[in-house]
Amino acid sequence: MGKEELPIQGKYTGHLGIIQNWIGAITRGEELLASGEEGIKGLEIANAIYLSVWTKNLVEIPIDANLFIDVFTIKDYVFYF
Repeated sequence: MGKEELPIQGKYTGHLGIIQNWIGAITRGEELLASGEEGIKGLEIANAIYLSVWTKNLVEIPIDANLFIDVFTIKDYVFYF
């Protein structure tokens, strides 16, 4: 899979540009540059990374959502980075 370029124009072309595009889609009906489905995929990867660190195990995608919630909600959990 190759690198895909998003056609972001304007003063801000990083995360801020994507956020401004998202706001423009809601407030002015502009076309989204990145779909919600792509955002969910990114979140799934991030959650898998967290779950792997927390459990000190390899995880598969899609992750076990129940395990993620159980580990995430443990009280007094200490994070070491």
